[in-house]
Amino acid sequence: MTHERAILTAALLLVVAMLFVHLGGYPLLDADEGRNAEVAREMAATNDYVMPRLDGLPYLDKPIIFFAASAAFMEFLGPTETAARLPALMFTLMTAAALAWFARRNGIEWRATAIIFLTTPLTLAFSRTVIFDSALTFFITVAILAFYEAVEHAKPRQWSTVAWAAIAFGVITKGPVALAVPLLVAIPYAIWRKRGRALVSIGGLVAFVAIVTPWVWAISRAVPDFLHYVFITETAGRLTSGELKRTGPSWYFVPFLIGGAFPWIAAAMFGERRAASGERERWLDRFLLFWIGVPFVFFSLSQSKRPQYILPLMPAIALFVARRWFEGRRGPRAAAIA
Repeated sequence: MTHERAILTAALLLVVAMLFVHLGGYPLLDADEGRNAEVAREMAATNDYVMPRLDGLPYLDKPIIFFAASAAFMEFLGPTETAARLPALMFTLMTAAALAWFARRNGIEWRATAIIFLTTPLTLAFSRTVIFDSALTFFITVAILAFYEAVEHAKPRQWSTVAWAAIAFGVITKGPVALAVPLLVAIPYAIWRKRGRALVSIGGLVAFVAIVTPWVWAISRAVPDFLHYVFITETAGRLTSGELKRTGPSWYFVPFLIGGAFPWIAAAMFGERRAASGERERWLDRFLLFWIGVPFVFFSLSQSKRPQYILPLMPAIALFVARRWFEGRRGPRAAAIA
């Protein structure tokens, strides 16, 4: 292991350790945290891991995954701030692990990738809150990375199946946005590469249906207008109207992107960097720019705007900066990094 890699390894371990410090040492910060923690507490208290409830009544604003994860931690740790926040932190670390795997496979310094991702201010903020977006970011990240592997490497059906399974878990974490973001990135890129069929597989369809259908069916039996509420009231309503008072100008996300990815975004824009040395690296850079740009435009056009909506852009920024700044390996079959 070189001196630089030893320093990066130590820094990564320090960053991970610091994320756990004082996790439950401060109260729930706002109404969203309090409401989500209470839904998880009631889930743990009733041992009903199918129907989210708030004050004993069905709460269908968000699906089940994050609530269930918080409730499971509360079963072991009690109804504490630490238990409520641990899922967000664990999903953040899982995203970092997925990025490290992808970076190592594609010739990017994986330690640097994980460090950059974990130290972006937006990632730090939402890794320690009872908010769904860290979990959503994990599933979106896995889906996008798997779609890239399906387009660029062998065994596209297997990778497509992984992507659709991740999308399915994202859908039962925060709804249809988990379907929209990966496809907005992957479809135009795959068409540009003339490999659109790589995104589709029977296994992917089966995985998606098998993961999403049981929970949706169970909730729809109890609440017959559930699907109308999810697709029309929640999803379409957020995209096309400002009824939830979460509107903003078209440039709303610009300061959050700059501040949320600082200082790494400045390094990507102005620092000395290593240019792509081959066709594969150039296509990877284009893919990462798709990942950053297309969802940014999508959310900027939406009528509903919250800072955490662009959290799924942070993994792409981390990969882009790490690839441009660090030599890394030269591909999945190169000698392993010590």
